[in-house]
Amino acid sequence: MIKRVVDSVRKRGVFWTIRLAGRKVKKSVLGGKPPSYVPYEKRGDLYQSQFKENMGRIFQGEVPYRYKNIASKVPGRRVLEIGSAEGVLSLTLARRKDKVCGMELTDFRYETACKLKSQWEAMGYSVENCTLLKGDILARPDIMVDFDTLVAVRVIYHLREKVHQLFERIPENIEHVFLCGNRDKESSVHQAGNLDELSNVHSLGKWIYYASQKGMEEILEAHGFDIIESYQATEDDDPIVVGQRRR
Repeated sequence: MIKRVVDSVRKRGVFWTIRLAGRKVKKSVLGGKPPSYVPYEKRGDLYQSQFKENMGRIFQGEVPYRYKNIASKVPGRRVLEIGSAEGVLSLTLARRKDKVCGMELTDFRYETACKLKSQWEAMGYSVENCTLLKGDILARPDIMVDFDTLVAVRVIYHLREKVHQLFERIPENIEHVFLCGNRDKESSVHQAGNLDELSNVHSLGKWIYYASQKGMEEILEAHGFDIIESYQATEDDDPIVVGQRRR
């Protein structure tokens, strides 16, 4: 297991985090403002780290623990995943659900997901019930009417000021919303101490609050969902919150 070491450095009243993940140290500039945020849709040919590190194994049908663990906690039988990236979770869910759709915004990741699905089908895996789409859920909220569960893994904080628009558009047929945050970003939230300081510690500013367990619980409750499962972040796992529609 790769050891994660987090060092907090204080200078000029601003806290910064340097993460040593055994591969590459992220550069942090002490003082001043954090680096500019690059919108998700403009990130080009970048893979998710978990996929990049395990790409060969995944294309051979070996699903890493992270995806299996998340899939085991997703409720419902008809699942829509937004921000599905390279499609690993959606395709993994397809092997245990009735109907799955993975929706991805970026060309590169969507194309990779299609290649992965073709590879798994050629290997005899039953993933024909998984549809992969390229698009923006905010532009196509009508897609949600065919599903009972909405899944978003490391996604909602990227929506920034549009995050509440997503939850306002979730139709009544969606019984469950499954959110997975980001343990590193949650760490930044804890270091900041209050929402006003988040713009000093992360380029996403106050929106990284929705990467935290507390932030995900709050947004679900504010939009008519009761919390039925809530998992704290660990060294290996991101925080997870599952909401059920309040009736």
